Amino acid sequence: MSRVRAATLLTGFVLGTLLGGLVSAGFAALIAYPVLRLRGIYFAIALLGVSQVLGELSQNVDAFQGALGLNLPDVVPDAIRPEVFFYYCFLAIALAIFAFSAWLRDSRLGYALASIREDEDTARMLGVPTERFKVITFVLSAALTGAIGAVYAYSLGYFTSGSVFRVDFSLNMILHALLGGIGTLTGPVIGAALLVFVTNVLLGQMLDLHLLVTGVLVIALVLLAPTGLLGLAQRVRERWGGRR
Repeated sequence: MSRVRAATLLTGFVLGTLLGGLVSAGFAALIAYPVLRLRGIYFAIALLGVSQVLGELSQNVDAFQGALGLNLPDVVPDAIRPEVFFYYCFLAIALAIFAFSAWLRDSRLGYALASIREDEDTARMLGVPTERFKVITFVLSAALTGAIGAVYAYSLGYFTSGSVFRVDFSLNMILHALLGGIGTLTGPVIGAALLVFVTNVLLGQMLDLHLLVTGVLVIALVLLAPTGLLGLAQRVRERWGGRR
């Protein structure tokens, strides 16, 4: 692969990633107001429903070619193995999002979102523009997710509706946050690492048990640790500290 062609493909890769984020952000802006009227589990169910509707549309509308699949060009330079290239791509994105989330938490928007999380009605009465801040956050989240989805599509090379609109992806994102601790920075990271370890390492040879283990984890979380592992660790630390 010549340097000019490699540079052209990498430029297309970057532009495609940005376009994926912009398209997702635009669609999120369209559905933000009706979806954000829901709270809690109903909000999560609504987003799962939207994902399923988009999956069916992409598979049944010929213009999207979801049933036939799409091929993307190979953007990986010859000197780098594809798995290594995309590993560092995803790692860089994860670190960038983590740093952005850390900055956002201590910003004016972050404090407003924390107040909305604790009590949205009270935050609105205190003058916080809850609807506007929720829409901004929703669109930002969609933009980041869309960009990551574009990189994932490039890593597959060939993809169909069935390979990208997967219920387990959506459920895992929710489960990662629940497992580690919603409203924390490191909680979803811990939850993702633990779930990947359990399903891929401990149960790597028993693929049929993945969904069963996921279901058991959800039930255990609801009953034993509704605030996630970080919340459970905090309660244990406070209890032992009080005894001393």
